[in-house]
Amino acid sequence: MFSLMGDVVGSAVVFFHKQKEQRPLCLVRAMALTDLQPCGAEGAIREKTVCRARILDKWWPCLVVEIEESRQLSEQIIKVYREEYHLEKRGVRLSEELGLRSADGPMTVDNGRAESPEVYAPLPAASHHGSDRSFASASTAYSPRKFPSLSSLPAGLPRSAGPRGRRDTGLPESSDDDVKEVALNDEQEIDLIQKSFTANFLRRGLPPLKKVPPPSKKVTAGLAALPKRVWSPRYKEDITVTELRDAMWQCDTWHAASKGALRCIYTFDELKEGVPNPAGAAMRNKKLLEQSKLSVIFEISKEMCREHFDQELTRREFGKHVGTHKSCLRRELGLPPRYKRPHVKSASRKKRRSDHEEEASEMETEDEEDAA
Repeated sequence: MFSLMGDVVGSAVVFFHKQKEQRPLCLVRAMALTDLQPCGAEGAIREKTVCRARILDKWWPCLVVEIEESRQLSEQIIKVYREEYHLEKRGVRLSEELGLRSADGPMTVDNGRAESPEVYAPLPAASHHGSDRSFASASTAYSPRKFPSLSSLPAGLPRSAGPRGRRDTGLPESSDDDVKEVALNDEQEIDLIQKSFTANFLRRGLPPLKKVPPPSKKVTAGLAALPKRVWSPRYKEDITVTELRDAMWQCDTWHAASKGALRCIYTFDELKEGVPNPAGAAMRNKKLLEQSKLSVIFEISKEMCREHFDQELTRREFGKHVGTHKSCLRRELGLPPRYKRPHVKSASRKKRRSDHEEEASEMETEDEEDAA
């Protein structure tokens, strides 16, 4: 779950403590503080606070598991994506401490706290005697992912009843419907992650974080031959280059700005499979990223590089950054790393070896001259 992409500063991890059928796709989720409203008379949003989260124009009751006012939403999304299981366990534990209950009826809230005893229904009395059946029911009832781990066992169950060897993460044999439902939820969750990464990049309806300087003569000349509007798959409409430039200037570095702009005007599939230059596309038989969009991002990034570092950004260095971003994106989505061809690896090793030999010979020549 990723200044990165110019997000709204301030985010939290929330746990949807209502029953499973009413939760929005997942038990835990990263939310911007602007999309949270505290329930009851308590006006501030803190940890262990019962709130309402706005997702796709709907409000969902939730519990704040973790809050960080200096962490941006995109960074919080990456954290949730990598630590989802542990955050779910923490949410279950906090819900039990606060006495929240998963019930069919609506939850009653008083001063930000729910009036119900616990999240999951307690196990029957026979489950505390350590039988095989009780262990299976315990692992199913207490673990959000149905993994039989020691941390998911009730207090009355002995540790000897815990799992041995690797955990079985498979579904039962007669669960074809569950497999279809899980696959559908995964696709929807990836779609929500993609939308959340760029949800606040353009900062529409929000005040700017930084004052944007007027465009320089060089960037004006560079953008003169490029289109004045670019299509954004995220917003499903054309956005002006001026609006894109203002959003990029809210970031601290050109790396973060170009990263946010790439995710705003390209889809994840285009970034995963596409290459930034025609030569690479012809050599690797890959799809070429739309060059007009890429040139717009490059010109604005070059302007930011001149302003912040007093250096001229080259197209080659910008292309390397796009490749690095592709690798980071694949890692964030849980995909395998990009394949690097063997002859490219050997060529890189030969080049490094020749560079070291040249440096060594130059040092020997300097030593001989000093000795003479």
